[in-house]
Amino acid sequence: MIRVVFMGSASFACPSLEVLQQEEAFELVAVVTQPDRPAGRGRKLRPTPINELFGKLGREVIQPDSVNDESFLSELRALSPEVIAVVAFGQKLGDALLRLPRLGCVNLHGSLLPALRGAAPIQWALINGLSETGITTIMMAEKIDAGNILLQRATPIGDDDDCGRLHDRLAEMGAGLLVETLLGLADGRITPQPQDPSLVTRAPKIDPADREVNWREEARAVFNRIRAFCPLPGARSGLDGRMVKLLGVRLGESSGEMVEAGTILTIDEEGAVIACGQGSVIVSRMQMEGGRPSSPKALLAGRRIKEGCVLD
Repeated sequence: MIRVVFMGSASFACPSLEVLQQEEAFELVAVVTQPDRPAGRGRKLRPTPINELFGKLGREVIQPDSVNDESFLSELRALSPEVIAVVAFGQKLGDALLRLPRLGCVNLHGSLLPALRGAAPIQWALINGLSETGITTIMMAEKIDAGNILLQRATPIGDDDDCGRLHDRLAEMGAGLLVETLLGLADGRITPQPQDPSLVTRAPKIDPADREVNWREEARAVFNRIRAFCPLPGARSGLDGRMVKLLGVRLGESSGEMVEAGTILTIDEEGAVIACGQGSVIVSRMQMEGGRPSSPKALLAGRRIKEGCVLD
């Protein structure tokens, strides 16, 4: 059996942990996740998705403030892991930790590296209008997302994909690829390949401004921006002096009318048709600041917002 330490925090890591827990080829000697953080209006401590998942399995996680502290490194050395698997963890691993396991530290990343290095590859794949993305396992190095490539799997991005759907598909694909990678490393079947630096693109952490819709852009760009943040946290626009979140979208047709970008053309049970710089999009779910998500028809009728109003 391969002795594995798993490091993960976000929901993207959950399918990988479940598969490693079930595979007979692995002995999961420890699960490491970020410390619980205050969240919500009450600022109560909220466990990471990995902490919640592993707790349901009746086991405890390790939650160091820093995985590079000597006290944690000593604890890890005592476990004698052969490999460390890292998925959506949230802390940078220092050189001492990277050199600790015999087979190295393997990271699962949500893009086809070297494309979309960074914290938000799924959102930027959608914002950038890519037709394909995927997952990559790499041998971790000190420079983030720059290690040698081990294995990759691609998947097309369709118009019915939003961030939630793409996230879940990549997470499931990644779990299988991670298992294949660890088994291949253990028996010497995988030869790490360096990344081509000329092909590097970036996927930086999402800034609040990245969520703001510019209605003067053509419809495809607006559609990509909105779906990159569906179902959460939602792209944003101004309406009637308040902020509104846009939580569901599909492409509309060209209205043929010369109207101001951001104009609400029609409102019905299907959603609100909104004009863009070219073409239109249909927003199917909205949420006013401080309110609850609802259909545009219900939300706008309650605020006496009618066709012809303009989002800014």
